[in-house]
Amino acid sequence: MRLAILIMAHRLPQQVAILCNLLLNKNVDVYVHIDKKAELEEFKKEVNNPGVTFIQNRVNTKWGGFSIVETIINSYDEILNKSAYDYICNLSGQDLPIKRIENLLNHLEIHNGKEFIENIPYINKLGWWKENKIRVEKYSFINLNLIGKYKLERLINAIKPRRKPPHNVTFSGNSGWFCLSQDAIKFILLSYKTNKLLRNFFRYVWGADEIYFSTILFNSPFREKMVGNLVHTVWEKEGAHHPKVLTINDINDLSSSSKFFARKFDVMVDQEIILQLQKELS
Repeated sequence: MRLAILIMAHRLPQQVAILCNLLLNKNVDVYVHIDKKAELEEFKKEVNNPGVTFIQNRVNTKWGGFSIVETIINSYDEILNKSAYDYICNLSGQDLPIKRIENLLNHLEIHNGKEFIENIPYINKLGWWKENKIRVEKYSFINLNLIGKYKLERLINAIKPRRKPPHNVTFSGNSGWFCLSQDAIKFILLSYKTNKLLRNFFRYVWGADEIYFSTILFNSPFREKMVGNLVHTVWEKEGAHHPKVLTINDINDLSSSSKFFARKFDVMVDQEIILQLQKELS
C-alpha cells in the first residue's frame, strides 16, 4: 500500500511540522501546499524533513472560494506526475492523526477500492442540505476581484431564478477532506479538464470543495464505493462554517473515535492535546 498525504496549510508552521512528523512512514509520502499568500520559507525552516515535498504550483487560496478546488486539482496533478499511489488523502495543516499511520495503511489495504469521501445526496434537501442548499441554488461571487461584488451578488440572486444543476447531475457533499484511490483521482482530473460546464457552475458556489469532488464521484461508477471520510470533526452548532477547535477535554472522544484523523487543532488555543497526541503516536 503506497499512500500520499496532501497537507494544505497557511499558518502555524511549527504545528504543520508536528503533523508531518506524525505521518512519516516508509510507505507514505507527504506533500505540503502552502497558500501563496503565506511565507514559504517559514514552513521550510520548520518542516526540515527529506520525506516531505512542497508543492511547487502554489495557489492563492481564499476561504470558501473555488481556489481551494484549484489547489487540490493542481496538487493532485503534481503528485501523480512524481509517483503512483494507491491512495491520496488530503488534510488541513491544522489536522492531526489520532491513530498510528500503520493502522491507516492496514485499513486502506483491507478496504482497498473504497472511496473515503462524504456523499450526502441533494435529494430531499433535509439534514446537511437543509442548511447548505443555498450554496448550489444561489450565486456566490466570493471568487470575483470586483468592488461591490456582494451588492451585485444580492442583486443577481434577487432577479435570477434558482440555479439548476448542469447535465441534471445530483449534487453530493458534506466535507472537503477525503482519501481517494488513484483511479478516482484520475477520474476527477479528467472531469475537471473536460467537463467545463460543471467546473464553471462551481466557480459560483460558496465552499465548492465540499461539494464538487463528491458530486463528480456520486454521478459516476464510483458512487457505490463511497463510504464516508476518515476525519473526526465536531461542529459546535448546526449550520456552523467552522469546526470546534479541539482541546484536551476532547481526548477521550478522540481515543474512542473510529476515524484516523481529527480537526481542528490550534497550538495557540490548546497545546496540551497536541503534546498528548504526540506522546501517544510517536
